[in-house]
Amino acid sequence: MHPGSGRHSVAEAGLDYAVDVSVTGIDPPRQARLIVSADPSEIPDHPTLARRIRDALRDCHIALALPDNDPDTASAAQVDERLLDAEPVRLARLLPRS
Repeated sequence: MHPGSGRHSVAEAGLDYAVDVSVTGIDPPRQARLIVSADPSEIPDHPTLARRIRDALRDCHIALALPDNDPDTASAAQVDERLLDAEPVRLARLLPRS
């Protein structure tokens, strides 16, 4: 696993038992996606899962976004709702502010 990857970040945070990170398709444009794969009853403190995932990804400058949106256009609540409903969300590389 690459140290700057989403998969590495969630594994390092101990959340890899609860989520799967995958990449769509073979041809560009490809998207890295994350989906909750564990039963909510098996995830300690399930309501805070989205926040814990965001915290794990932040250090690698990765954000959560809706599959077809820019990370700045969807509200965090929309993304979190989709994530906690076990629907895929996109991992988006954040650009440093200049």
